[in-house]
Amino acid sequence: MNKMIIKIFVCFGFIFIFTQILPSQEVLTKEKLIAILKTEIKKNTDNLKNYRLEVKHTLKKGSKDKEGKTVISTVEIDSYMINQNENRLTNIKENNSETGFSQTVYLLNKNYYAQIDKKETGFLVSKIKIFQEDLHLNTKSDEDKAINEMKEAPKHLHESNYRFELFIENYTIDHWIQEKAFEITKVENIIENNDKLIKVSFNVDFNEEGFKKRGSGYLVFNPQLNWVGVRAEFYYNVSYGTGKNILVGNNCSAKNFKRYKIENGIPFLTESENHYIINPGTNNELINEDYSKITYKKLSKPLPQSEFTLTHFGLPEPIGVTWPKPPTPPYIWLLRLAAGLAILSFCFYLANKIVNRKKKNTSI
Repeated sequence: MNKMIIKIFVCFGFIFIFTQILPSQEVLTKEKLIAILKTEIKKNTDNLKNYRLEVKHTLKKGSKDKEGKTVISTVEIDSYMINQNENRLTNIKENNSETGFSQTVYLLNKNYYAQIDKKETGFLVSKIKIFQEDLHLNTKSDEDKAINEMKEAPKHLHESNYRFELFIENYTIDHWIQEKAFEITKVENIIENNDKLIKVSFNVDFNEEGFKKRGSGYLVFNPQLNWVGVRAEFYYNVSYGTGKNILVGNNCSAKNFKRYKIENGIPFLTESENHYIINPGTNNELINEDYSKITYKKLSKPLPQSEFTLTHFGLPEPIGVTWPKPPTPPYIWLLRLAAGLAILSFCFYLANKIVNRKKKNTSI
């Protein structure tokens, strides 16, 4: 009996010693997660320089007609954006069940900013601003704001895509997690495809005049890759408006999935999928389904400057704007040299033939 008691005390002693020696796992609090998102995301976004981004976006919305019946409208957007040094190009094609087809192109280069719209007769410039010197904006005019947004678009886009766009309302996880309504309920270590991940479960109870949202979900991060987001899901109920104009959505969901390609130990985002569903409520109906798939592709080689100009779209350049002619490719010089040698050889051939003919006539 005494030996048994001694063994128990020895076991407890070893357990106590090991718990004091071995470092305890740091608890992931809300404040620590906020700090991580602020610092780690930048490491990932700095890796994105020259690329082509493609977006396929489908949106369904429900609205009431004059008779009170629900009408479903759809919008399909197929767009791409190219970011190359100081050049930006965004091309948006939209099919709207109510307004039809439209296409808008935004250009930004070192000489000017332009917005062009596709009309029945072709492209037409709707806005343009020519830069006299380097691009310095006061953001007072609509054009300045649009230009500034295009300049900053890569930064904001990278950050929002690396983070979770999970809460509709154009807010990403780094915004919502700072709200008092966001509460971390559980943190788990999980393993998927040999990756050590962290799953953060949470509750949201957001309540203010005109907007209420209550639900729960989870976020999955990969701490070994600068805390990139892997996937997330959020299930909730929501209501908008006040008084008689309240719109309610029940059993709504938001899902986000991301895929990466590891390059030199740095995660390069290749795909991001977002799927939001707001189901009809018990009062007025609010139907909203939003699906988008974003694909990143690195540019294998630089695009010519002409692709970021009005000329590329069959429009004249602004008065006073000139572009240096691109250098002649080496293969053109080789072709010219080959053509010159061929002509020279043919001339020698003719000259030799004429000389031989004269010699023949003389001998006769």
